[in-house]
Amino acid sequence: MWGRVTFYKVSNNERTKLEPRGLKSVFVGCARNSKTYKLLNLETNVIVESVYVEFIKYKFISNSNM
Repeated sequence: MWGRVTFYKVSNNERTKLEPRGLKSVFVGCARNSKTYKLLNLETNVIVESVYVEFIKYKFISNSNM
């Protein structure tokens, strides 16, 4: 699953009313001390951790339009 395109949920406190609820990212691994996924946000180049992740089937970073 490494390199798969994902969307992660942004909490209501971190966004305004008109911003999207989910942001496009790439799966880079699992956290060691918790049950979260590590994701790379390609717009900001920041690694974030989230539990609420939706994996896009058959879509990897090498064959997506990012």
